[in-house]
Amino acid sequence: MKPTTPTPGEPHTFLQDRNIHPAAFGLLVLVGVFLLYQIGGGIMTFLAMGELNVTASNVGMVRWVTLLSQLLFILAPTVILARLVSRDPLEVFPLRIPSVREFAVLLVALLSLQRVLETVIYLQRLIPLPPIVDSIIGPFKEMLQSMMALLLASESVPEFLFVGLVVAVVPSFVEEFYFRGLVQTLFRKAWSPLGGAVVSGVLFGLFHLNPFDAVGLVALGVFFGYTRYRSASLLPPILLHFLNNFLAVVAVRMGLANDEMLVESVGSAADLPTMLMQGAAFGLLFAWTMWLYHRITRPVAEKA
Repeated sequence: MKPTTPTPGEPHTFLQDRNIHPAAFGLLVLVGVFLLYQIGGGIMTFLAMGELNVTASNVGMVRWVTLLSQLLFILAPTVILARLVSRDPLEVFPLRIPSVREFAVLLVALLSLQRVLETVIYLQRLIPLPPIVDSIIGPFKEMLQSMMALLLASESVPEFLFVGLVVAVVPSFVEEFYFRGLVQTLFRKAWSPLGGAVVSGVLFGLFHLNPFDAVGLVALGVFFGYTRYRSASLLPPILLHFLNNFLAVVAVRMGLANDEMLVESVGSAADLPTMLMQGAAFGLLFAWTMWLYHRITRPVAEKA
């Protein structure tokens, strides 16, 4: 798709004035924001702590740096760059309030998708890695899991609320404005609404640089992108993103997300046929809820 030409009297955008293809600009945005976030966040972390390692003694500062980095190096550039894409902020960041029925269907879809991804994790753990590969990625995986455990852990109610702010509230707004707002709008203009949703979802999963959870992150990203497309609003993916992350914070707080505990419970209490049946059952439930959501939002999507 070529860049759209404005009708006479309609204000031009930066992309239209310079005849820049939305997909090309989208790739520039992705690379630029990624480097800004990684380099800027790394510099902030080093200046604040003098090191880049996450430990029990500095995890509080790491949380503050993470929060500020997302606001400064992702949200701020997103809002600025959106002005180059459209003169109407609501085209990039639509905030239509969905119906209660839409939210209810999406909640069931999210919970069923989480169970499907639980089955995927189980199957991944059954696949043995060659010793040489395991010796290389094993320490990195342990380091990543240890870091995430420190970031999510809380010993008091105030700390729990702050972790929820850093891990659930801020990312749900910042990342959705960026991926489902700016990035998805660019690729929607370049290709199609559904294509933009899929591409933004895949890029969302890759952006997190976590190869061990890449399948789940991509699946969630495409799910969030589809809800943005069908609802013509950022509010559904923001709420779903928040719930997904906040449930993880609650699980850690309640001692339900310990990795070794998960391995033991999945490996001993549930055999392969049981897990496959669970995955299939919740997969069907997820497919049904998405079919229902597609029907509910058909008039909205046609107008968007």
